[in-house]
Amino acid sequence: MKKLIKNTYNLSSTNLTYNQKGFLKGEKIFHEIMEENSRYRYLGKEKIDIIENDSFIKYISILELPFKTSEICNKYFTMYKDKLDSVTPKSATAGILLYVIKKDLGLKAPSKSTVSRETGVCIPTINKVLTILESV
Repeated sequence: MKKLIKNTYNLSSTNLTYNQKGFLKGEKIFHEIMEENSRYRYLGKEKIDIIENDSFIKYISILELPFKTSEICNKYFTMYKDKLDSVTPKSATAGILLYVIKKDLGLKAPSKSTVSRETGVCIPTINKVLTILESV
């Protein structure tokens, strides 16, 4: 560890110079160590897995929907995952959520604009996801 710190920073009497190569080497070593440990393996990965993170729960609580909505949304997501690969996971979440609200639950509220505002997905994108879901 001392060697890594020594390679990262080069102290002189007048200034502190930064050794980028040493820092990046430490980051690589950190990722290798974390990858070997199953408990911390996810730390070095940048992926959005809707089911693992359960993105639906967040929006269901914000929109004050029944909890069973999450199970229905996850079911639709797993069934149509291959069809929804043309949109981002966030867009798929918003579209599936609105689809379940309107088709399965038969609720009039929340509206499409409310879902769009809360999820941060524009209405045309939600319409695209709805079109995909209705076509299958």
